[in-house]
Amino acid sequence: LISGPIGSGKHSFIQTLIGTYYPGTKVVTIHLDEQTDVKNLIGTYFVSETDIVYKKGPLAIAAEKGWWVLFKNVDKASDIISGIHIDDGCLHALSGQRIKCKPSFRILATAFQPLSGHDCEAISLEPLEHVDFEQICGHRHPNVHSSAGL
Repeated sequence: LISGPIGSGKHSFIQTLIGTYYPGTKVVTIHLDEQTDVKNLIGTYFVSETDIVYKKGPLAIAAEKGWWVLFKNVDKASDIISGIHIDDGCLHALSGQRIKCKPSFRILATAFQPLSGHDCEAISLEPLEHVDFEQICGHRHPNVHSSAGL
């Protein structure tokens, strides 16, 4: 869990982490809000023209393929995290299905405030000072940095 206020660099931190240490990793980004339902993330049954069909959600697909999932703004839907159960290398769907997770499967999350009561590693970021922002911009975009007179 990466927490911090708007503009603190949560998403950039995750992009840099993955790009530096896990290049080529596929990341599925899921923006959470009050309307998000865990069954839509893992999977749910729906009625087709001829049958009742189970459709896997993006979390189940990512688990099977070994992709990483980035939940953005989990504090807007913290009950979602409580509804996701992974043990013995399997994601447990509300339908009772056990979805085998590939070993490379990971879940990352961002929040505005640190969350308590969840079993996860947490990093808290603070907004950058102007001098730090200039240094990062100069390092990542030297042509823009020098031409902008920063």
